[in-house]
Amino acid sequence: METIFVLLCVLIILSIFNVGESFYKIIGLKNYMISGLLIIILMCTFLPYFKIDNIGITISGVIIPFLFCLKYLNEFNSKKTILSFFASLLVLTTFVMIMNLANTSVVNDSIYVTIIFSVIMAILSFAITKNSKISFLSLFLGLNIGNLLYFLIKYYDVTENILLLGSNEILLFMILSYIFVIFFDIFYEKYKNKKRINQNIIDEKLIEK
Repeated sequence: METIFVLLCVLIILSIFNVGESFYKIIGLKNYMISGLLIIILMCTFLPYFKIDNIGITISGVIIPFLFCLKYLNEFNSKKTILSFFASLLVLTTFVMIMNLANTSVVNDSIYVTIIFSVIMAILSFAITKNSKISFLSLFLGLNIGNLLYFLIKYYDVTENILLLGSNEILLFMILSYIFVIFFDIFYEKYKNKKRINQNIIDEKLIEK
């Protein structure tokens, strides 16, 4: 059984039993909504892809994540956020292209290599944006644009080659990366809260003096 199916089934079970409530708050959906979304994605992995020239587009890995991206558009509420998004998108796209050019694709058959690259891309995106929702947007677009540009440069004229955007491997990579991003967001919020509490304690002591 492919790893993506196992991961989706595990996430569905966890969401049904409301395990990981902090995750749902960050994503901005209730656990039953997440369950429904994951079930739809799992079912759509068995559907055929749309083909435009020699580029395939899947429902599970492209269409549904793209619609999910629309939910996060309200996060672009400042010039700083917009700049951080484009900076993250540029870095991730470049990273994916470099890995492809080095013949070390981030979409790898080895689950261990996939996890390592997922952590790296999660760190890159969240370190730049400090926002898990903006990170999701840059991860989704950066991963697909990076692979698309590499394909157009190297293989587009080779008629027998097809680039499948949103394949099960890419979907697995994207989900893993976003899970790590959410972990980083949780720890970052705890760090900020702890720093805020310590600052309040210092301020109170200064006032007392």
